[in-house]
Amino acid sequence: MIVAYVGRDGAVCRSGLLLKSRFSDEERDVAIDRLVAEGALVAVGDIIVNAARWQEAVRKAADMIDAAHQAHPEHLGVSLADLRAALQRELPIDELFDPVISRLCEHDFERAGSVVRRASYRAELPGPLQVSGAKVRQTLIDRPLDPPSRKELAPDVSSQRALRFLVETGEVTEISAELVMAAPALAQAVELIRTFIRAHGPATVSDLRQALGSSRRVIVPLLEHLDRTFVTLRQGDKRILR
Repeated sequence: MIVAYVGRDGAVCRSGLLLKSRFSDEERDVAIDRLVAEGALVAVGDIIVNAARWQEAVRKAADMIDAAHQAHPEHLGVSLADLRAALQRELPIDELFDPVISRLCEHDFERAGSVVRRASYRAELPGPLQVSGAKVRQTLIDRPLDPPSRKELAPDVSSQRALRFLVETGEVTEISAELVMAAPALAQAVELIRTFIRAHGPATVSDLRQALGSSRRVIVPLLEHLDRTFVTLRQGDKRILR
């Protein structure tokens, strides 16, 4: 009877199962524990899951991650949001999603921030994108403190995919929707700004633009980024260090 109820719904809360039956809670729990031990059901906290349904969710998640690695080797992994959407049919109760991810991560997978990937997987630019990636890198090296706009830096799909890879791996930092900087160039800019303000006190946009030798197009979003990341604090038309 228990297997039939769980099989019909896919998953149920243990405490709500067979409430109107002639079985006591103790008898119900003994029966559930026996079925879990036999492999017919899976217990996840208070939730009892049909074993086949559970195994299908774990398998589907693994297959989706492997397929994404093959199709997009430049991505760090599959986002948790995409996995959750793909597994909705297999997981009738939303609280089962995190346990499925945890089960994956017990065997050959790992979670890194908001993505999941195979533990052995390492993102890399595929052959067709390596030329685009090299071009983006070189442009940012040539113009470290006055990089071109994102649209100019990555005008086509190939260079946009390469740039996304560089941002995800931390080689490039997203300053705003229109501006990116190589990570070493950003570190250099931060040090120059800190040094200038320590030496001269609160500084205007114009002061810091001249200190960096960059343009207003770059310095304004850069300072806004540094405000958001608690490097600087805006006071009127000047910046001080946090």
